[in-house]
Amino acid sequence: FKSPLATKVYVAVFNLSFLGCGLVCLSNMVYRSVPYHIFSTDLLTAYMHLPAWQSWYRWRHFVRSTGCDELLTSVLHDKSRANIVGPACRICGWLVLVVQSVVVLDVTAGLSLPRTLGLGRAPGHEEWGNFPHHGVAEFTAVHADAMWALI
Repeated sequence: FKSPLATKVYVAVFNLSFLGCGLVCLSNMVYRSVPYHIFSTDLLTAYMHLPAWQSWYRWRHFVRSTGCDELLTSVLHDKSRANIVGPACRICGWLVLVVQSVVVLDVTAGLSLPRTLGLGRAPGHEEWGNFPHHGVAEFTAVHADAMWALI
């Protein structure tokens, strides 16, 4: 963004959404509400948020660095390469935007299963080990609302 305020708002919203989504996934390992699979799968799903966030963080810092400017300057120094790279970046940028939008819509639709399946008080596990575990239905509702808001 050209506006420093818009950049700060974007970074704050992105980080809070990613953190919130990761915490909800981590919490689901305890509550085991829909879409709970097996512990190892849900642990991997919760863990995935760390390398994904780190990738975004590192890429953002690279793009904003002088090294990126130097790389682009050297690539675009030759006019014939500039005529190829410029349109290729625009086309790839639009393709990435379309793919990202499709993924967000797919994840939002596919992972909204807590809303679709879980609010009828089942499935879900009201027992955790040998101990009664109350609040699964309530967590399922929170899980569903959080997915719509955070994704």
